Amino acid sequence: MNSSVDIRGIAEAHRSGFLAVALHLFAALNMMRDGGLRGMIEKKLRDKITQLIDRASTYTDAQIMERTERWNADGEAWIVEAKNVVELAVPEFGNAYRMRVATTFIGPVLERVQLIASLLRSILADIDAGLIGTLKTKVQAETFEDLLEHAVAYRNRGGKDQAGVIAGVVFEDTMRKLYADNIDKVARPDLEQVIIALTKKEAITEEQAKQSRVAAHVRTKATHAEWDGFTKEGVDDTIKITKALIEAHLK
Repeated sequence: MNSSVDIRGIAEAHRSGFLAVALHLFAALNMMRDGGLRGMIEKKLRDKITQLIDRASTYTDAQIMERTERWNADGEAWIVEAKNVVELAVPEFGNAYRMRVATTFIGPVLERVQLIASLLRSILADIDAGLIGTLKTKVQAETFEDLLEHAVAYRNRGGKDQAGVIAGVVFEDTMRKLYADNIDKVARPDLEQVIIALTKKEAITEEQAKQSRVAAHVRTKATHAEWDGFTKEGVDDTIKITKALIEAHLK
């Protein structure tokens, strides 16, 4: 877990029963940072692709006498399964794999299964080589958005402090994701330097930089249990800019 976050201070300084949930969500976010959630989803998809490749031989190796109506129907079902997995693994509509698989609606089942199985093998190799990264970004975006919804729920119930903890951490992770994608995947400068670098790179606008500084302030105060150091309006601004950055850069 991020060592800069004073979890003990939060627990001691806040008496609200909502705090346990806020900390649980915070732990979930850190699990995602470490690749836990993303890893689980990627493993399931990878396993499904491997399973589909293995099952393809049931249709491609069938003798002529075995190619019954049932064989044909099962082959069509396999094709639909495979298309679904490709769409999940490669969310980007313009990706070459998705576009090629989308053209396999017509033709003999045998030929289509052979083609898609070959595409699946290539996709698997590219995933293992780290050449297909859209899934990772999509998972991160959806996780960030889910956590922001929890922040909004707390804010609407009067839980400014809990909302500030969650929104602030999601904001920081979003900014660091943008920094890694646009500037440096290894370095971890402080948030002010991240904002400056992204502004110079024109990854964010001057107005977004201004809003980001408000969010960075909320993040620092909330995660160190300095509850009087930020306002409800600051939390609202943090949620707003974080949502805008996710929509613009992580989808």
